[in-house]
Amino acid sequence: MKLRILVLIAFLIMLTGALSAEETLDLAIGNWEPFTSDRFENSRVLEQLVREIFALSGVGVTYSYYPWMRSHEQVKSGQNDGTFPWIWTEERSKDFYVSEEPIMTEETVIYYRRDFDFDWETFEDLKGLRIGGTIGYATTEILEDYGLPIEFVQNEELNYRKLLAGRIDILPGSKLVGQYMVRMLFDQSHAALLTYHPRPLIEENFYFMVSKHIPDGQEIVSQFDKGLKILRENGRYEEIMSRIVSPDKSRSTFEDQDILSGH
Repeated sequence: MKLRILVLIAFLIMLTGALSAEETLDLAIGNWEPFTSDRFENSRVLEQLVREIFALSGVGVTYSYYPWMRSHEQVKSGQNDGTFPWIWTEERSKDFYVSEEPIMTEETVIYYRRDFDFDWETFEDLKGLRIGGTIGYATTEILEDYGLPIEFVQNEELNYRKLLAGRIDILPGSKLVGQYMVRMLFDQSHAALLTYHPRPLIEENFYFMVSKHIPDGQEIVSQFDKGLKILRENGRYEEIMSRIVSPDKSRSTFEDQDILSGH
């Protein structure tokens, strides 16, 4: 009798452990301040949002940080469960379950040096310019579709350094992330040399993606969509997103919008 009880207790412990493991998602992301970061605690706005979304379903979340393309491949192969934030593409929809609800919407604008005489209305105006791009970013595919050559690098920070050094002429980037990146990387005098054009290149929705190699992957995405909808309706979404702040290294360069108004 005692042996049966011990066996039952051991089984319950194993079962509880298995359920706990199933209730935790390992998400692969990269640095994209102020939305995701392994460097600044106050630059994890989307991480907090996703954590609270899944908490509504009793699901825990852990984050693993990689370069963005590695995060993409880690999830695609099933080594991690999910990733965010990504622009929807037809190619990605073949390899991932993609949320119906966008986690955020963001404008992409064109950054350039203030002493560079730049204006644009059509993609024809961008021909002949040295254009920077980051490997794995879908935005640059738009420019490539128009036959514009792109100088690719592995990470976005390097592109802003190249732009400041005059090694590229223009750089497409998230309006908010770009401002954050510039004031994080450079002191006030150097940051003031960069600006962006007021005409948006594109406005895109960003989504949560889950590997199709993960059991119940579609259910995980459904949980995300339901949780996100709840947080939007009860005002918690806006509360979290309003917490975007400058990194500790930031200066007041961009607190006055005139400095980055472009025109």
